[in-house]
Amino acid sequence: MILQKIEIEQFAGLKNYTLELKPGFQYLYGHNEAGKSTICSFLSVMFYGMPAKKSKDGIRGDKRLLYMPWGESYMAGTVYFQDEGKEYVLKRRFGKTAKGDSCTLHSGADWTEIPIDVKTLGQHFFGMGADAFKKSLFISQLGTVFAKGNEDELIERLSNLENTGDEEASVQKAIKALTEAEYELVSKSGRSGAITQIEQEIEKLTAERMAAQQKNLSFRELLEEIKQVTKERDEAARMLSETETKRKQAIAYQQFVARKEQRKRRQDVAEQLTKERSAYAKAEQELAEVKGSLVTYAAVAALETDVVLQLAEKESACKILSEKEAKLTELSAEINKLEENLAEAEARTRKKVNIPLLVIAIVLLLAGALLGFFLLSGVYAVSVSGLIVGIISFADSKETKKAKEDMAVLGAKIAAKKAEEAELQTENISQQLKQYRSELEFVFRQAGADSLTGLAEKIEMVRLLEHKEESLEKEKQRLTESIAQLEASLQAMPEMTEENPVQYEGPAAEVLEEKLQQLQNEQLARERKLAQLNARATEGFSGTRGVSVIESELAAMQEQKAELTARYEAVCLAKETMLQCAEELKSNFAPVLNEKSAALIERLTNGRYREVKVTEEYTMMLKTPTGTDIKESDYMSAGTCDLLYFALRLAVLQTLYESVPLLVMDDTFLQLDKERQQAAFNLLKENPAEQILYFSCHEPAQDLNIKVQTISNN
Repeated sequence: MILQKIEIEQFAGLKNYTLELKPGFQYLYGHNEAGKSTICSFLSVMFYGMPAKKSKDGIRGDKRLLYMPWGESYMAGTVYFQDEGKEYVLKRRFGKTAKGDSCTLHSGADWTEIPIDVKTLGQHFFGMGADAFKKSLFISQLGTVFAKGNEDELIERLSNLENTGDEEASVQKAIKALTEAEYELVSKSGRSGAITQIEQEIEKLTAERMAAQQKNLSFRELLEEIKQVTKERDEAARMLSETETKRKQAIAYQQFVARKEQRKRRQDVAEQLTKERSAYAKAEQELAEVKGSLVTYAAVAALETDVVLQLAEKESACKILSEKEAKLTELSAEINKLEENLAEAEARTRKKVNIPLLVIAIVLLLAGALLGFFLLSGVYAVSVSGLIVGIISFADSKETKKAKEDMAVLGAKIAAKKAEEAELQTENISQQLKQYRSELEFVFRQAGADSLTGLAEKIEMVRLLEHKEESLEKEKQRLTESIAQLEASLQAMPEMTEENPVQYEGPAAEVLEEKLQQLQNEQLARERKLAQLNARATEGFSGTRGVSVIESELAAMQEQKAELTARYEAVCLAKETMLQCAEELKSNFAPVLNEKSAALIERLTNGRYREVKVTEEYTMMLKTPTGTDIKESDYMSAGTCDLLYFALRLAVLQTLYESVPLLVMDDTFLQLDKERQQAAFNLLKENPAEQILYFSCHEPAQDLNIKVQTISNN
């Protein structure tokens, strides 16, 4: 077999991946996670399908789940290969469960589909099952070592080939034939087979013999039973007649009640229809009144919400402006009052001369001057006194000072009030107030309201009327539909006249029908039983065979059983002998396998180990060249163990095949040292198989002179 091309639509971490392959030895190099092990697993499942789930191994025990790409619901791919000169195209698809799987095999020449059993696909092309494939043609990563299974296919094939020269000529076939012969006599479950059938026939004949012996004793019992059943039948017929009469009465009463209820329903519908029509008329009248009221509020209804809000703002502004206008009037009055008070204070501060003191001062001044001039200069002091008195006459009084202080305070107040008055006058309060009041009065006049509160009340009234109008329209619509339905229902109900009442007391018709059916079934069973009893009595058990005839057949059956039992014992003995022979044959293939394994191991270990003994469990015992040291493979280093089992696999393949079709290896020589790697690769370069695919994440040493094919999942 030559694998030519692999196309992976999606499988594990690979998607839309293609790998071209050639005959002979190929070294396929790729980095970690490049998809090497994935390609190996892909080849295995393409020919042998998904392995069965092993719950104890977690996710790695569920290969379907392990290989399913993340977020996808299927895996698929194609393998192009050549076998015995013919080209094939194998296409497979795997779903989340086995129900979603599909497999087709096509001819590579014309792409016609080739019928094949998918379960035997690997067996057909490689000549072995999945277990043998993984122990010979497929070597997984760090997986050269293998052991015997419960039903080891390699052991059977090697044994047959060694002892008969034909791997298909199996002792197991003889054992299978004997087993089939054994199961023909007694099945595996023990519930069928020729002997079991004979035993069942013997049991039937024995029972029939006992029945015949009881024939005479049972005849009188039969006559008594016929009498009793006849009596029961007559009593049941009377009960059936009474029950049928009651059932008819119950049905007549139920029909009367049904008609009465129907009349009541029709009357209820008619009354409801009258009520609905009255309600419709009332709703229509109320709707007309509401629409008439809405006409009177047409001007109010035309007002938008923004207009009402603006009116409220303007009324609020009018209130504020009125307050400011009142404030301005108040300020003007206060200023006038303050100015009057200021005038009074000014009047109090005017200069007032004390005339008497002034006269005295003048007299003293003149007297002092004259006396001083004519008499003595010291008399001028009299003039000084006069001067002082004159000054005093012109001096401010206490009242004048108080008036000046009041003037200062009044002046400050007047200034503050005038400033406040001036600020208010800048707002043009009177004009704004007049404008706002004019606008409000216009809207109020149009709406027929005297205030914003009155307008709001009318708007609320309009809202309520509109809501009521909408509700009445919906009510009219509901009433229209209801009236139509009631009229249709009333029309569908037939008119029924009053009738005389029907009297009945007893179970319902359904109960009586059930009882009647039960009585009829019981009566039918009695009639059938009576007919059978009468037939037996009339015939007088004429159909029953005699005891002597039955005993004769019974003796023949027992004799036949003895013959089959003897044959069964002979088959079991032959099968046991063949099983022992098979065990002996299995031990005879070892010399051939030992010889071929020893030659390969001697070459790969450069003569370190020559003699090899491979046990039935695939354990290897080796001798050193001196023969003084015997080693078991399980106790050797991991690298040596890989090398030994690689040689064992090649020996097995060389024993099974004239030409080994394929060898798939996943970094098998990872644990070997450089010298043994070179020996192993030199052996592979001799092409011990038609095609060898060696996958590795390590580039081979240059001195190995191996041509490398690089693979990548990018």
